[in-house]
Amino acid sequence: MLVEWKISIGYPGACREGAVEIDDEDVEGKSREEIDRMINEAIWEDASQYVDSYPTNTAEIEEAIKRLTGGGKGE
Repeated sequence: MLVEWKISIGYPGACREGAVEIDDEDVEGKSREEIDRMINEAIWEDASQYVDSYPTNTAEIEEAIKRLTGGGKGE
């Protein structure tokens, strides 16, 4: 089964498109909910190559890690 997808960050021109192949054998015997989950996971895995995401509150994260573990980055 070929699944075509489109990802957008909300303004014209900021879109990417692609397609993923899901083997028919992987779909056979699955519920609609399981198939939808498989499709969404396959789309996200393929589309994520176009997305950079990273934490922006690194100082707060480091403080939380130190508080929760007794250590920090490189310690």
